[in-house]
Amino acid sequence: MIRISRTIAAAAAAGATPVAAGVEQFTLANPGNGNPGQQVNARIDHNRKTITVIQRFIIERSQLTAAWVNLRTGASGVTGLPKSVPSPDPLSYPDRAAVLPTGGGPVVFVVYGPTPSQTGLIPRLDYIFPVGRLAQV
Repeated sequence: MIRISRTIAAAAAAGATPVAAGVEQFTLANPGNGNPGQQVNARIDHNRKTITVIQRFIIERSQLTAAWVNLRTGASGVTGLPKSVPSPDPLSYPDRAAVLPTGGGPVVFVVYGPTPSQTGLIPRLDYIFPVGRLAQV
């Protein structure tokens, strides 16, 4: 039992899953732990030519929208984050995600929409405003 709890504690302390070769990971909104559902990350998989958008630690359905345009091919798309995936922290809520099939080249993408609101002494915004990001996929 002690070994299991040490393993869980070590995984929680690490705070992230290992990222495969050819994958670039970064934060789109609200870095740090924050409140459930308010942190958003992206992973660019250069080998598969995709971008995965991940809303962290949210048990309810995501209300975020991800939109993208490939500047080389003109392909584009808009989607929600419908997929539920296990969190890197085994003691936390699951993540919500979507894989954007962008293809290779320069891609402009944006994530926006409401997040779970925070109540307390210092309220935070409960909306991620659209800010475009350029990525080389």
